[in-house]
Amino acid sequence: MIFANAILESCPAPFCLLAQLSRWQRMGDGLRGPGTRIELSEVLYFCLGLALFGLIVWLLLRWRRWNDMSQRCDDPWKLFRELCQHHGLNRADRRLLQKLVTARQLQQPAKLFVSPSAFNPIDLPADLNEQKLRNLRARLF
Repeated sequence: MIFANAILESCPAPFCLLAQLSRWQRMGDGLRGPGTRIELSEVLYFCLGLALFGLIVWLLLRWRRWNDMSQRCDDPWKLFRELCQHHGLNRADRRLLQKLVTARQLQQPAKLFVSPSAFNPIDLPADLNEQKLRNLRARLF
C-alpha cells in the first residue's frame, strides 16, 4: 500500500484521476435506478419516428425512380416530362400542355411537340388561356 501511495504521489494529475476506481465504478448508477424504466409510450414514439423516417426515405426513392430520365421505359407521360424539361418549360406551362392533351384526347402526349395544329383554339374549353397557348406555340415551334 505504501508503494501504491508513492506511485500516486509521483504521477501527474490526469493519471491520478484514472486510478480512482470508485468513481469509475459509480459512473452508471444514475442509469440503473428505480426511475429509469422504459415506458411503453417511449417505445411507441420511437417506433413511430422510425416508421416515419422509413416512409420518407421510401417516398424519396420512389419519386427519384419516377423522375429518372436515364432509364428507358415505355411511358408516354415520362417522355412528355422529358420533352418539357428539354424545352425548359415551367410548371404552369406543363399544366397548360397537360390540359391541352386531355382536351385533344391524345393517346401520346408527346405529339404536342410535333403537331402545331393541336394548339389551334378551335374546339377548346374556355379554361385554356388562348394567349398563353399562342405564346407556348411560338416558343415550341
